[in-house]
Amino acid sequence: MHYWNQDNFEGLERLADALASQPGLQALGEYARARSRGLRREAFTALDHFLRNAPAPDTLSAREQALQIVELHSRTRDAHQFLAQPLLARFLFPTLQAWIDDEPTAHAPLRWLGLLQSDGDLLRRALAVSPGDVAVRHRLIDFALGAVEYATHHLDEGFFIGEPAEARDALERVATLIAEAPDARPFERPTDEAAQLQALMDDWQAYSARPEGSFADWCADRQRPYAWAKKYYYTP
Repeated sequence: MHYWNQDNFEGLERLADALASQPGLQALGEYARARSRGLRREAFTALDHFLRNAPAPDTLSAREQALQIVELHSRTRDAHQFLAQPLLARFLFPTLQAWIDDEPTAHAPLRWLGLLQSDGDLLRRALAVSPGDVAVRHRLIDFALGAVEYATHHLDEGFFIGEPAEARDALERVATLIAEAPDARPFERPTDEAAQLQALMDDWQAYSARPEGSFADWCADRQRPYAWAKKYYYTP
């Protein structure tokens, strides 16, 4: 039987092993191992020990440790409980921000702080420095696609959220981000998704010009196989 959170616990164990071998990060290894075993009190005692003894955010050693932490975690993504709020707020965020303040065009802090905080401005700056960063480009594409998906997810009920022009601008950003990628192969999925959303927008525009019945029926009559989002409404 597969426990629903087993991947997280196994990921935390692997992360604990990796951290234990890194100078200055042994306490974080203890934190990860305790979390993997459900020992919450022991885990946060170890985390607090690391944070109280961590180097100041504006030091080279803090930068090195921050990079080691985020890179190790990125290779163990199943460990979704690892990046607890104290670790982010008291060490990773201030260290990466101090690095950016000191070196505004350094790719690493722009990249990692942008990814951790889902900050579009930081991610765009990181991409300008390193256009080949697939993860950053993917995140920016996902932001734009997410905006269009949100705007259109009630179209089967006849409601468009926001302005169609803004959704089309978002699709144009997706097209530009994919077109400017040094290698388009990692972006096949968002390319297909953008094409489907573009077709949906075109159909909505055509329907809005001459509405006949519901938009869902209009699409069905024209054999448009859109997968409508499920909605659940609750009344008191």
